Amino acid sequence: MAIAQPNQAAEDAPQLDLAVRRRAVLDQMRERQRVLDRAYADRFMLAAEFADLYPVVDDETPWALHGERLVSLGGEGCPDVAEFAGLEMGARLGTRHEWATATMHSALSVRHRLPEFWLMLDQLRVEVPFVQELASITRELAFADCLALSARLATMSTHTAPTKLLEYAKAAVMQLLSASTLDASEQALADRHVRVDQGEFVAHVSGSLAKADGHFLDAQLDQLARVLGQGGDTDAWQVRRAKALGVLASPARALQLLQASLLDQQLPDGTDLACPAAGQRGHVCGQVTVDPEKLLPRAVVYVHLSEQTLMGRSPCAAGIDADGPRDGRPADGTLGASEGVARVEKLGPMLRSMLTELLGHTRVRLTPVLRVGGQAATSAYEVPQRMQEAVRLRSPVSVFPFSTRSSRGLDLDHTVPFDPGGAPGQTNEANLGPLARKEHRAKTHAGWRVRQQTPGYFLWTSPLGYRYLVTPDGTVPLDPSPP
Repeated sequence: MAIAQPNQAAEDAPQLDLAVRRRAVLDQMRERQRVLDRAYADRFMLAAEFADLYPVVDDETPWALHGERLVSLGGEGCPDVAEFAGLEMGARLGTRHEWATATMHSALSVRHRLPEFWLMLDQLRVEVPFVQELASITRELAFADCLALSARLATMSTHTAPTKLLEYAKAAVMQLLSASTLDASEQALADRHVRVDQGEFVAHVSGSLAKADGHFLDAQLDQLARVLGQGGDTDAWQVRRAKALGVLASPARALQLLQASLLDQQLPDGTDLACPAAGQRGHVCGQVTVDPEKLLPRAVVYVHLSEQTLMGRSPCAAGIDADGPRDGRPADGTLGASEGVARVEKLGPMLRSMLTELLGHTRVRLTPVLRVGGQAATSAYEVPQRMQEAVRLRSPVSVFPFSTRSSRGLDLDHTVPFDPGGAPGQTNEANLGPLARKEHRAKTHAGWRVRQQTPGYFLWTSPLGYRYLVTPDGTVPLDPSPP
């Protein structure tokens, strides 16, 4: 057996020490991961307990049609829950009440319909996202079928990866619901949609199409991406596909690019160039006979910018001091023409130079500037259009705690309920705030109280006594008020 010399052992010591330290760091990370798993599991399971404890509502009350109701969360076999429980939970956790309601839904479903996995979750043998997905997959199953499937999946879980378990669950559900598979397919087609969410710098597109439409759209994006490349576009393939989708938003431009690419191809001698669509209604053999601007899609955008930004001069007091300008800024204290920032609703902040992409190639209609707080009060219940616009500019999202719903499209609620026989001028900016229907009903019938401290600042008190200050910039949770 070889024996390491003393000098050899001294050389190996730093390497061994480094390996020990690496293992120690990984072990600590693993322990922290287990703490997180425990916390997520506990929070998920407490959601079901909270649903159990939330007060039961009286369905016999005269206002039951518009007030709080018992709703079925979790599917067949799960207890009913008071409808506004999610409002209380979401506000206390500092998140949207839709998320809180969905969490209660999943937790009740796992506890009552997938009991083996509820136990495994408590033992940290499965993770919360997995049981949430499993609850979603089995949502339409009858209670007895779901219990049987849960037992079968639990037996398989000892030797089957979670992703494989989910695949098996989907197949089993499809088999059990085979009689309604066609109906589900038709419903999926009826639920087709396309959604465009505005990110910080780009828009995120998601949706669902019929399979054939999706296949042909994919092929068309490929074709237009190739055409853009032939025209000299050197961007990456996926970037060109994204550009192609933008091109399809303007059919006239897409037609121009596609026709140009075909005409650029070498045509065999004797090719008949007669248009195959000649004579069809609305077709003019590739010639555009109307103002191309009329073919552009119409969209409404709200751009908020100061006069300085519009003129390319954004004041910045921090850019100058007693000794003159700093950081290379102009001596007049401005940031420069290209650095002014405008706020575009639904799109977020944009540099002034970026506005040309949004506004530079279409018609722009300017509307008068509304002075928030300067709209005359009215004694009518209905809110005048200009006052609606001023309130939505002041409160860009719902004024319910932690809501993220855009105020555009929401009803404007009278903070102090409108009294037809009351004092004049009840409809004014200081007594209005945008609320979703469910939030408005909770305020009216379920014990949520609100005061508008000053225009745009709403102090809410929940039925359990928790207080939240909602401002135009967000929600600030406060200490619970005394009983």
